[in-house]
Amino acid sequence: MRGLRRLSTRMRNFVTRRNGEPRLREEMEHHLALETEANIRAGMKPEEARRQARMKLGAAEAIREQYHAEEGLPLLECLAQDTRFSLRQMRRSPGFTLVVVLTMALGIAATTAMFTVVYSTLLRSLPYPQSERIVAIHDTRIAGRSAGGLMTGPRFYDIEARNRSFSSLAFFYFDESTLIAGKKLPVYVKAAAANAGFWDVFDTAPMLGRVFNAKDDLPHAPQTVVLSYPGWQRLFGGDPNVIGEQVTLDQQTATIVGVMPREFSAPVDLWHAAQFVPNNWGNYRGDGLRNIIVFGRLRPGVTPAQAQGDLDRIGEQLRREYPSSDGAWRFTSETLREDLYGLVQPALVALLIASALLLLIACINVANLLLSRATARQREVALRRALGASGRRWLFSYWWRAGCLRWQAAVRESSWHSR
Repeated sequence: MRGLRRLSTRMRNFVTRRNGEPRLREEMEHHLALETEANIRAGMKPEEARRQARMKLGAAEAIREQYHAEEGLPLLECLAQDTRFSLRQMRRSPGFTLVVVLTMALGIAATTAMFTVVYSTLLRSLPYPQSERIVAIHDTRIAGRSAGGLMTGPRFYDIEARNRSFSSLAFFYFDESTLIAGKKLPVYVKAAAANAGFWDVFDTAPMLGRVFNAKDDLPHAPQTVVLSYPGWQRLFGGDPNVIGEQVTLDQQTATIVGVMPREFSAPVDLWHAAQFVPNNWGNYRGDGLRNIIVFGRLRPGVTPAQAQGDLDRIGEQLRREYPSSDGAWRFTSETLREDLYGLVQPALVALLIASALLLLIACINVANLLLSRATARQREVALRRALGASGRRWLFSYWWRAGCLRWQAAVRESSWHSR
Protein backbone atom coordinates (compact mmCIF):
# COMPACT_ATOMS: atom_id res chain seq x y z
CA MET A 1 0.00 0.00 0.00
CA ARG A 2 2.82 2.39 0.82
CA GLY A 3 4.39 1.83 -2.59
CA LEU A 4 1.08 2.45 -4.31
CA ARG A 5 0.59 5.70 -2.40
CA ARG A 6 4.05 6.89 -3.38
CA LEU A 7 3.42 5.98 -7.01
CA SER A 8 0.06 7.77 -7.03
CA THR A 9 1.68 10.85 -5.47
CA ARG A 10 4.41 10.91 -8.11
CA MET A 11 1.88 10.52 -10.90
CA ARG A 12 -0.26 13.32 -9.47
CA ASN A 13 2.79 15.59 -9.25
CA PHE A 14 3.71 14.71 -12.84
CA VAL A 15 0.22 15.39 -14.21
CA THR A 16 -0.39 18.61 -12.22
CA ARG A 17 3.23 19.75 -12.70
CA ARG A 18 3.50 20.31 -9.00
CA ASN A 19 7.01 21.38 -8.03
CA GLY A 20 8.36 21.56 -4.51
CA GLU A 21 11.50 23.45 -5.58
CA PRO A 22 10.70 26.71 -3.67
CA ARG A 23 10.04 24.85 -0.43
CA LEU A 24 13.25 22.81 -0.87
CA ARG A 25 15.34 25.92 -1.46
CA GLU A 26 13.81 27.54 1.62
CA GLU A 27 14.65 24.52 3.76
CA MET A 28 18.19 24.33 2.40
CA GLU A 29 18.79 28.04 3.05
CA HIS A 30 17.39 27.64 6.55
CA HIS A 31 19.70 24.69 7.17
CA LEU A 32 22.71 26.66 5.87
CA ALA A 33 21.81 29.57 8.08
CA LEU A 34 21.61 27.37 11.18
CA GLU A 35 24.93 25.70 10.39
CA THR A 36 26.56 29.06 9.69
CA GLU A 37 25.37 30.50 13.03
CA ALA A 38 26.65 27.40 14.80
CA ASN A 39 30.07 27.81 13.15
CA ILE A 40 30.18 31.51 14.02
CA ARG A 41 29.43 30.71 17.64
CA ALA A 42 32.28 28.22 17.49
CA GLY A 43 34.65 31.09 16.64
CA MET A 44 34.78 31.01 12.82
CA LYS A 45 34.66 34.06 10.65
CA PRO A 46 31.38 34.53 8.73
CA GLU A 47 32.90 33.65 5.31
CA GLU A 48 34.58 30.53 6.65
CA ALA A 49 31.48 29.54 8.62
CA ARG A 50 29.37 29.80 5.46
CA ARG A 51 31.88 27.74 3.46
CA GLN A 52 32.04 25.01 6.09
CA ALA A 53 28.24 24.89 6.24
CA ARG A 54 28.03 24.43 2.46
CA MET A 55 30.66 21.67 2.55
CA LYS A 56 28.69 19.86 5.24
CA LEU A 57 25.46 20.16 3.29
CA GLY A 58 27.03 18.72 0.13
CA ALA A 59 26.30 19.32 -3.55
CA ALA A 60 23.16 21.46 -3.63
CA GLU A 61 22.30 20.71 -7.26
CA ALA A 62 22.59 16.96 -6.69
CA ILE A 63 20.24 17.29 -3.71
CA ARG A 64 17.74 19.17 -5.84
CA GLU A 65 17.92 16.57 -8.60
CA GLN A 66 17.49 13.75 -6.09
CA TYR A 67 14.53 15.49 -4.47
CA HIS A 68 12.94 16.12 -7.85
CA ALA A 69 13.43 12.45 -8.77
CA GLU A 70 11.78 11.38 -5.52
CA GLU A 71 8.67 13.52 -6.00
CA GLY A 72 8.04 12.97 -9.73
CA LEU A 73 8.52 10.56 -12.66
CA PRO A 74 11.89 11.46 -14.20
CA LEU A 75 11.67 8.82 -16.91
CA LEU A 76 8.42 10.23 -18.30
CA GLU A 77 9.65 13.79 -17.90
CA CYS A 78 12.79 13.00 -19.89
CA LEU A 79 10.68 11.31 -22.54
CA ALA A 80 8.40 14.34 -22.80
CA GLN A 81 11.37 16.69 -23.00
CA ASP A 82 13.05 14.61 -25.70
CA THR A 83 9.80 14.41 -27.66
CA ARG A 84 9.32 18.17 -27.58
CA PHE A 85 12.92 18.71 -28.60
CA SER A 86 12.59 16.22 -31.47
CA LEU A 87 9.44 17.94 -32.73
CA ARG A 88 11.17 21.32 -32.66
CA GLN A 89 14.11 19.89 -34.60
CA MET A 90 11.80 18.38 -37.21
CA ARG A 91 9.92 21.63 -37.59
CA ARG A 92 13.20 23.48 -38.12
CA SER A 93 14.34 21.06 -40.87
CA PRO A 94 11.27 19.85 -42.82
CA GLY A 95 13.32 18.60 -45.78
CA PHE A 96 15.55 16.44 -43.61
CA THR A 97 12.51 15.13 -41.72
CA LEU A 98 10.71 14.24 -44.96
CA VAL A 99 13.70 12.29 -46.30
CA VAL A 100 14.13 10.33 -43.07
CA VAL A 101 10.42 9.54 -42.74
CA LEU A 102 10.06 8.39 -46.35
CA THR A 103 13.21 6.25 -46.16
CA MET A 104 12.13 4.50 -42.97
CA ALA A 105 8.53 4.18 -44.17
CA LEU A 106 9.67 2.40 -47.32
CA GLY A 107 11.81 -0.11 -45.42
CA ILE A 108 9.27 -0.72 -42.64
CA ALA A 109 6.32 -1.05 -45.04
CA ALA A 110 8.09 -3.58 -47.27
CA THR A 111 9.29 -5.68 -44.34
CA THR A 112 5.91 -5.56 -42.59
CA ALA A 113 4.03 -6.56 -45.75
CA MET A 114 6.32 -9.51 -46.46
CA PHE A 115 6.31 -10.67 -42.85
CA THR A 116 2.50 -10.56 -42.86
CA VAL A 117 2.42 -12.80 -45.93
CA VAL A 118 5.03 -15.20 -44.52
CA TYR A 119 3.29 -15.37 -41.16
CA SER A 120 -0.13 -16.08 -42.66
CA THR A 121 1.24 -18.86 -44.88
CA LEU A 122 4.27 -20.44 -43.23
CA LEU A 123 4.08 -19.60 -39.51
CA ARG A 124 0.46 -19.30 -38.44
CA SER A 125 -1.35 -22.49 -37.49
CA LEU A 126 -3.74 -23.79 -40.12
CA PRO A 127 -7.44 -23.46 -39.16
CA TYR A 128 -7.95 -27.18 -38.61
CA PRO A 129 -7.60 -29.15 -35.36
CA GLN A 130 -4.20 -30.91 -35.25
CA SER A 131 -3.46 -29.81 -38.79
CA GLU A 132 0.03 -31.33 -38.58
CA ARG A 133 -1.65 -34.77 -38.78
CA ILE A 134 -3.37 -34.00 -42.10
CA VAL A 135 -1.48 -35.42 -45.07
CA ALA A 136 -2.01 -34.85 -48.78
CA ILE A 137 -1.67 -38.06 -50.80
CA HIS A 138 -0.62 -37.78 -54.45
CA ASP A 139 -0.52 -40.30 -57.25
CA THR A 140 2.51 -39.71 -59.46
CA ARG A 141 4.27 -41.53 -62.26
CA ILE A 142 7.46 -43.31 -61.36
CA ALA A 143 9.01 -41.87 -64.50
CA GLY A 144 7.78 -39.23 -66.89
CA ARG A 145 5.09 -36.60 -66.56
CA SER A 146 2.64 -36.91 -63.66
CA ALA A 147 -1.04 -36.00 -63.54
CA GLY A 148 -0.73 -33.25 -60.96
CA GLY A 149 -1.07 -35.70 -58.09
CA LEU A 150 -4.69 -36.53 -58.95
CA MET A 151 -5.89 -40.06 -58.28
CA THR A 152 -8.41 -42.51 -59.68
CA GLY A 153 -11.28 -43.81 -57.57
CA PRO A 154 -10.16 -47.46 -57.47
CA ARG A 155 -6.71 -46.56 -56.17
CA PHE A 156 -8.26 -44.38 -53.45
CA TYR A 157 -10.45 -47.25 -52.28
CA ASP A 158 -7.42 -49.55 -52.33
CA ILE A 159 -5.63 -47.18 -49.95
CA GLU A 160 -8.71 -46.97 -47.75
CA ALA A 161 -8.98 -50.76 -47.52
CA ARG A 162 -5.29 -51.60 -47.04
CA ASN A 163 -3.72 -48.73 -45.07
CA ARG A 164 -2.58 -49.00 -41.47
CA SER A 165 -1.61 -45.36 -40.91
CA PHE A 166 -4.71 -43.23 -41.45
CA SER A 167 -7.72 -42.93 -39.17
CA SER A 168 -9.78 -41.43 -41.99
CA LEU A 169 -9.34 -40.71 -45.70
CA ALA A 170 -11.06 -38.08 -47.82
CA PHE A 171 -11.40 -37.35 -51.50
CA PHE A 172 -13.08 -34.50 -53.32
CA TYR A 173 -13.16 -33.06 -56.80
CA PHE A 174 -14.25 -29.70 -58.14
CA ASP A 175 -17.18 -29.33 -60.46
CA GLU A 176 -19.13 -26.49 -61.99
CA SER A 177 -22.77 -26.59 -60.95
CA THR A 178 -25.96 -24.61 -61.35
CA LEU A 179 -27.97 -23.80 -58.24
CA ILE A 180 -31.61 -22.77 -58.09
CA ALA A 181 -32.85 -21.58 -54.70
CA GLY A 182 -36.61 -21.16 -54.46
CA LYS A 183 -37.97 -18.96 -57.23
CA LYS A 184 -34.63 -17.30 -57.92
CA LEU A 185 -32.88 -17.53 -61.25
CA PRO A 186 -30.23 -20.23 -61.74
CA VAL A 187 -26.84 -19.22 -60.39
CA TYR A 188 -23.43 -20.61 -61.32
CA VAL A 189 -21.63 -21.91 -58.23
CA LYS A 190 -18.20 -23.32 -57.51
CA ALA A 191 -18.91 -26.69 -55.99
CA ALA A 192 -16.96 -29.66 -54.69
CA ALA A 193 -18.16 -33.24 -54.41
CA ALA A 194 -16.67 -35.03 -51.40
CA ASN A 195 -17.04 -38.26 -49.50
CA ALA A 196 -18.22 -38.37 -45.89
CA GLY A 197 -14.65 -38.90 -44.67
CA PHE A 198 -13.82 -35.36 -45.82
CA TRP A 199 -15.30 -33.95 -42.61
CA ASP A 200 -13.49 -36.51 -40.46
CA VAL A 201 -10.14 -35.56 -41.96
CA PHE A 202 -10.53 -31.79 -41.49
CA ASP A 203 -12.46 -32.21 -38.23
CA THR A 204 -14.13 -28.78 -38.22
CA ALA A 205 -17.59 -28.34 -36.76
CA PRO A 206 -20.13 -26.42 -38.87
CA MET A 207 -21.26 -22.99 -37.79
CA LEU A 208 -24.89 -23.89 -38.51
CA GLY A 209 -26.53 -27.27 -38.90
CA ARG A 210 -24.45 -30.35 -39.63
CA VAL A 211 -22.29 -31.93 -42.32
CA PHE A 212 -23.29 -34.87 -44.48
CA ASN A 213 -22.45 -38.31 -43.10
CA ALA A 214 -21.90 -41.84 -44.40
CA LYS A 215 -25.64 -42.42 -44.91
CA ASP A 216 -25.94 -39.23 -46.99
CA ASP A 217 -22.98 -40.44 -49.07
CA LEU A 218 -24.64 -43.69 -50.19
CA PRO A 219 -25.78 -43.97 -53.82
CA HIS A 220 -29.37 -42.85 -54.44
CA ALA A 221 -29.61 -41.19 -51.00
CA PRO A 222 -31.24 -37.74 -50.87
CA GLN A 223 -28.63 -35.19 -51.88
CA THR A 224 -27.27 -32.89 -49.16
CA VAL A 225 -25.37 -29.61 -49.41
CA VAL A 226 -23.01 -27.84 -47.00
CA LEU A 227 -22.39 -24.16 -47.70
CA SER A 228 -19.09 -22.37 -47.26
CA TYR A 229 -19.19 -19.07 -45.40
CA PRO A 230 -18.56 -16.94 -48.54
CA GLY A 231 -21.14 -19.00 -50.46
CA TRP A 232 -23.66 -18.55 -47.63
CA GLN A 233 -23.14 -14.80 -47.74
CA ARG A 234 -23.22 -14.50 -51.53
CA LEU A 235 -26.07 -16.86 -52.34
CA PHE A 236 -28.34 -16.46 -49.31
CA GLY A 237 -27.29 -13.15 -47.77
CA GLY A 238 -26.23 -14.80 -44.52
CA ASP A 239 -29.75 -15.99 -43.72
CA PRO A 240 -29.56 -18.15 -40.54
CA ASN A 241 -32.81 -19.91 -41.54
CA VAL A 242 -31.25 -21.47 -44.62
CA ILE A 243 -30.82 -24.85 -42.89
CA GLY A 244 -33.34 -27.33 -44.27
CA GLU A 245 -34.09 -25.28 -47.38
CA GLN A 246 -34.66 -27.25 -50.59
CA VAL A 247 -32.60 -26.20 -53.63
CA THR A 248 -32.00 -27.60 -57.08
CA LEU A 249 -28.38 -28.52 -57.78
CA ASP A 250 -27.75 -29.57 -61.38
CA GLN A 251 -31.40 -30.52 -61.86
CA GLN A 252 -31.36 -32.62 -58.69
CA THR A 253 -33.22 -31.71 -55.51
CA ALA A 254 -30.89 -31.19 -52.55
CA THR A 255 -31.25 -30.08 -48.94
CA ILE A 256 -28.97 -27.55 -47.27
CA VAL A 257 -27.86 -29.18 -44.03
CA GLY A 258 -25.02 -26.95 -42.80
CA VAL A 259 -22.89 -23.83 -43.06
CA MET A 260 -19.15 -23.90 -42.36
CA PRO A 261 -17.44 -21.16 -40.31
CA ARG A 262 -15.49 -18.28 -41.83
CA GLU A 263 -12.05 -19.72 -40.94
CA PHE A 264 -12.77 -22.93 -42.88
CA SER A 265 -11.47 -21.35 -46.05
CA ALA A 266 -11.96 -23.07 -49.40
CA PRO A 267 -12.30 -21.84 -53.00
CA VAL A 268 -15.84 -23.19 -53.31
CA ASP A 269 -19.38 -22.03 -52.57
CA LEU A 270 -20.64 -25.42 -51.40
CA TRP A 271 -19.88 -29.09 -50.91
CA HIS A 272 -22.25 -31.92 -51.79
CA ALA A 273 -22.02 -35.66 -51.16
CA ALA A 274 -20.20 -37.51 -53.94
CA GLN A 275 -22.32 -40.65 -53.33
CA PHE A 276 -19.73 -43.02 -54.80
CA VAL A 277 -18.76 -46.55 -53.82
CA PRO A 278 -15.96 -48.66 -55.30
CA ASN A 279 -18.25 -50.26 -57.89
CA ASN A 280 -19.16 -46.85 -59.34
CA TRP A 281 -15.67 -46.39 -60.73
CA GLY A 282 -15.56 -49.54 -62.84
CA ASN A 283 -12.11 -50.25 -64.24
CA TYR A 284 -10.82 -46.68 -64.17
CA ARG A 285 -7.30 -47.48 -63.02
CA GLY A 286 -3.88 -46.35 -64.15
CA ASP A 287 -4.34 -43.76 -66.88
CA GLY A 288 -8.14 -43.75 -66.43
CA LEU A 289 -10.26 -41.00 -64.95
CA ARG A 290 -7.94 -39.06 -62.64
CA ASN A 291 -9.90 -36.25 -61.04
CA ILE A 292 -9.95 -36.66 -57.25
CA ILE A 293 -7.76 -34.99 -54.62
CA VAL A 294 -6.98 -37.13 -51.59
CA PHE A 295 -6.18 -36.25 -47.99
CA GLY A 296 -5.77 -38.40 -44.91
CA ARG A 297 -5.57 -37.90 -41.15
CA LEU A 298 -2.79 -39.82 -39.44
CA ARG A 299 -3.55 -42.15 -36.58
CA PRO A 300 -2.20 -41.04 -33.17
CA GLY A 301 1.49 -41.86 -32.90
CA VAL A 302 2.02 -42.33 -36.65
CA THR A 303 4.59 -40.04 -38.26
CA PRO A 304 4.47 -38.81 -41.88
CA ALA A 305 7.51 -40.95 -42.65
CA GLN A 306 5.75 -44.08 -41.38
CA ALA A 307 2.66 -43.17 -43.42
CA GLN A 308 4.81 -42.84 -46.53
CA GLY A 309 6.27 -46.26 -45.88
CA ASP A 310 2.76 -47.65 -45.59
CA LEU A 311 1.81 -46.03 -48.91
CA ASP A 312 4.92 -47.49 -50.54
CA ARG A 313 3.83 -50.92 -49.35
CA ILE A 314 0.34 -50.47 -50.82
CA GLY A 315 1.75 -49.12 -54.08
CA GLU A 316 4.05 -52.13 -54.44
CA GLN A 317 1.13 -54.50 -53.89
CA LEU A 318 -0.96 -52.73 -56.54
CA ARG A 319 1.91 -52.79 -59.03
CA ARG A 320 2.14 -56.55 -58.65
CA GLU A 321 -1.63 -57.10 -58.83
CA TYR A 322 -2.34 -54.65 -61.69
CA PRO A 323 0.90 -54.34 -63.64
CA SER A 324 -0.74 -53.02 -66.80
CA SER A 325 -2.62 -50.14 -65.12
CA ASP A 326 -0.79 -49.47 -61.84
CA GLY A 327 2.74 -50.51 -62.71
CA ALA A 328 3.89 -46.99 -63.61
CA TRP A 329 2.36 -45.23 -60.62
CA ARG A 330 3.35 -44.67 -57.01
CA PHE A 331 1.93 -42.84 -54.00
CA THR A 332 3.65 -39.84 -52.44
CA SER A 333 2.61 -37.77 -49.45
CA GLU A 334 3.35 -34.45 -47.81
CA THR A 335 1.91 -32.44 -44.95
CA LEU A 336 -1.00 -30.13 -45.57
CA ARG A 337 1.16 -27.01 -45.17
CA GLU A 338 3.71 -28.33 -47.65
CA ASP A 339 0.90 -29.16 -50.07
CA LEU A 340 -0.58 -25.67 -49.80
CA TYR A 341 2.57 -23.54 -49.69
CA GLY A 342 5.49 -25.81 -50.55
CA LEU A 343 5.98 -24.39 -54.03
CA VAL A 344 5.97 -20.76 -52.90
CA GLN A 345 7.91 -21.22 -49.65
CA PRO A 346 11.41 -20.58 -51.14
CA ALA A 347 10.16 -17.49 -52.96
CA LEU A 348 8.47 -16.12 -49.83
CA VAL A 349 11.57 -16.66 -47.69
CA ALA A 350 13.74 -15.00 -50.33
CA LEU A 351 11.39 -12.01 -50.52
CA LEU A 352 11.35 -11.73 -46.71
CA ILE A 353 15.16 -11.69 -46.61
CA ALA A 354 15.24 -9.11 -49.41
CA SER A 355 12.77 -6.87 -47.58
CA ALA A 356 14.81 -7.20 -44.36
CA LEU A 357 17.93 -6.16 -46.28
CA LEU A 358 15.97 -3.22 -47.68
CA LEU A 359 15.09 -2.17 -44.12
CA LEU A 360 18.74 -2.54 -43.12
CA ILE A 361 19.83 -0.34 -46.05
CA ALA A 362 17.20 2.23 -45.07
CA CYS A 363 18.50 2.24 -41.48
CA ILE A 364 22.09 2.67 -42.69
CA ASN A 365 21.08 5.59 -44.92
CA VAL A 366 19.21 7.26 -42.08
CA ALA A 367 22.18 6.67 -39.77
CA ASN A 368 24.46 8.38 -42.31
CA LEU A 369 22.06 11.32 -42.52
CA LEU A 370 21.97 11.63 -38.74
CA LEU A 371 25.76 11.36 -38.56
CA SER A 372 26.18 14.20 -41.03
CA ARG A 373 23.62 16.24 -39.11
CA ALA A 374 25.42 15.52 -35.82
CA THR A 375 28.68 16.69 -37.39
CA ALA A 376 27.02 19.98 -38.30
CA ARG A 377 25.74 20.35 -34.71
CA GLN A 378 29.08 19.81 -32.97
CA ARG A 379 29.26 23.38 -31.67
CA GLU A 380 25.67 23.22 -30.40
CA VAL A 381 26.30 19.93 -28.58
CA ALA A 382 29.54 21.23 -27.10
CA LEU A 383 27.72 24.28 -25.77
CA ARG A 384 24.99 22.12 -24.24
CA ARG A 385 27.58 19.90 -22.55
CA ALA A 386 29.39 22.98 -21.24
CA LEU A 387 26.13 24.19 -19.70
CA GLY A 388 25.71 20.88 -17.88
CA ALA A 389 23.61 18.72 -20.20
CA SER A 390 24.20 15.00 -19.79
CA GLY A 391 25.57 12.93 -22.63
CA ARG A 392 22.67 10.51 -22.56
CA ARG A 393 19.18 9.97 -21.18
CA TRP A 394 18.56 7.26 -18.64
CA LEU A 395 16.56 4.47 -20.23
CA PHE A 396 16.11 2.42 -17.10
CA SER A 397 13.55 2.61 -14.36
CA TYR A 398 13.20 5.36 -11.84
CA TRP A 399 14.93 3.39 -9.11
CA TRP A 400 18.04 2.94 -11.24
CA ARG A 401 18.09 6.67 -12.01
CA ALA A 402 17.55 7.57 -8.37
CA GLY A 403 20.41 5.27 -7.35
CA CYS A 404 22.72 6.92 -9.86
CA LEU A 405 21.75 10.36 -8.54
CA ARG A 406 22.56 9.29 -4.99
CA TRP A 407 25.94 7.98 -6.17
CA GLN A 408 26.65 11.27 -7.97
CA ALA A 409 25.71 13.23 -4.86
CA ALA A 410 28.06 11.11 -2.76
CA VAL A 411 30.91 11.66 -5.23
CA ARG A 412 30.35 15.42 -5.28
CA GLU A 413 30.19 15.56 -1.51
CA SER A 414 33.46 13.68 -1.21
CA SER A 415 35.06 16.01 -3.77
CA TRP A 416 33.92 19.04 -1.73
CA HIS A 417 35.40 17.58 1.47
CA SER A 418 38.65 16.82 -0.35
CA ARG A 419 39.03 20.50 -1.13
